[in-house]
Amino acid sequence: MTPEAKALFLEYAETKEAIADLELKIEELKPQLIDLIPDETKIDAGTGVFTRGYRKVWRYTQPTQELEAQLKDAKKEEEQTGVASFTNSEPFITYRKKK
Repeated sequence: MTPEAKALFLEYAETKEAIADLELKIEELKPQLIDLIPDETKIDAGTGVFTRGYRKVWRYTQPTQELEAQLKDAKKEEEQTGVASFTNSEPFITYRKKK
């Protein structure tokens, strides 16, 4: 591996780790910020505006959950038997930090 390639891999790894650290910090800050923002209020923090929103969380009946499980199983079966097809395949990168 060339030194340039090694440097690219190292830069990628360091960036991924920095992003993970920042995402963890954001998750730690969210509950504190939610408590500081009243409903339907905008907080101008100078660098941007914060608002508090709500996401709907759906809970389905047992029959619907069973149908969903059946559909998931049917999809898996079609993928394994080759009945299902995919339209394209795009390359991607994975990175896992050594322990």
